[in-house]
Amino acid sequence: MGQTAIDSPSAIWKQAAEGQMMISTNKQSWTPVETSDIKYVIRKAHFDTAVSGTVIFRNKSPEVTTRSGDLIETTNASATLKIYMQHHGMTSATSKVRLAFDTTTENFSGILASALNNNTYTVTGTGWNWFTITAPTTATASKVHYTSGIAASFDAPMDRIVVHGVVQAPIGTSYQTKVKTTSGRSISGVQVPYIKESIWTNVDLESMTNSKLLVWLHHIRTSF
Repeated sequence: MGQTAIDSPSAIWKQAAEGQMMISTNKQSWTPVETSDIKYVIRKAHFDTAVSGTVIFRNKSPEVTTRSGDLIETTNASATLKIYMQHHGMTSATSKVRLAFDTTTENFSGILASALNNNTYTVTGTGWNWFTITAPTTATASKVHYTSGIAASFDAPMDRIVVHGVVQAPIGTSYQTKVKTTSGRSISGVQVPYIKESIWTNVDLESMTNSKLLVWLHHIRTSF
């Protein structure tokens, strides 16, 4: 009381609010501080309920995963590499994949891991546990190579999503949550993959918190 405020030239001449400042060293016992207090500013927002706004949340690309003991098959005089990897999720020749090797000194019949490392390739063929790409050079032999480990990006197929969310709507405002998915394809299917929905599908978070929204034959595409 009577001293100058630290953020203005004015003197403090009265207690601005009820209450008393307390301190503690263990969060259990508290000691009042008679000669000090806390100065604070409360700010509030004014919402124009006649104006609409949109916030879009996009999923991240699926993480690159490392699997030890993967196989790479080469064909003599061909640039096609067949990489054996389970759960890669890719089912189309339009898929993209990024490779990273634990050891870049590996040699796959003349095709060096260093030439493939951290590059993105278009997938030329897929199976449930393999996919093929075109290497920058041709192989000198037909052989199956063991690797010390390959990190590869992957598609994350899904047939359902679980929606969780908490929204705090100020009084006088409302909200509507929506979702867009991207089409996928089964390995032997004829669906056209990587087609993003043109319209939004409404999702009620209040009723979906403990249930599941079925979105068949859709998946999240790896982005580059």
